[in-house]
Amino acid sequence: MADFMQTVKDAILKMPSVMRNKAAGDWFKGKVSDAVSGIRIAKPEQNFSTAQNFAKTAEQKTIRAGDMFMFVYDAKHKATLPYYDTFPLIFPISVGKNSFIGLNLHYLNPSDRAQLFDKLLELRNNDKFDKTTKLKLSWQLVKNVSVLVEPTVHEYLFSQVRSKFIKVSPADWKWVVFLPFDNFVKGANKEKASRGQVWRDSKLKSKGKKP
Repeated sequence: MADFMQTVKDAILKMPSVMRNKAAGDWFKGKVSDAVSGIRIAKPEQNFSTAQNFAKTAEQKTIRAGDMFMFVYDAKHKATLPYYDTFPLIFPISVGKNSFIGLNLHYLNPSDRAQLFDKLLELRNNDKFDKTTKLKLSWQLVKNVSVLVEPTVHEYLFSQVRSKFIKVSPADWKWVVFLPFDNFVKGANKEKASRGQVWRDSKLKSKGKKP
């Protein structure tokens, strides 16, 4: 599996940027835009709007640990956070009444992301990669999977979710994890935050150091 993941990562990174952006854009339009109205469809490296008038739906809490989800998020304490991702890509590991905890893979650079994703795949319940496939996740199971887990663990409040949850099909996991849909911002005004800085900070955290 490690060799397979390396092959996927290398193939994506070696694609000409125009092709990579088109592939990402096509997936986004086909799988995401129908669920998240208000997000501007553009090149993946550009910011995605986090419109404030997203409707809350009954689908809001229909998430379970071990599936992969994308959604729009507006952090409650954004004024004091160094940065946060307004478009997380997560595997939930626990779901409560008011919040859920998940592994947001966007906090890792592509190389580290591939390593952690490869480790997480060892926790899958089957090899079908269809609607029955999920990761067998809990904090007890993931905390010792890799030192790369720690920077990805984040808690999200249901009250701050600004879209429907978009479930990513297991068949798409292996390449969606590498799409540049992260949108890191900082401060109350949501100024653009450096993706490179986020990844450098995560690298330090994974080594047990302070950013």
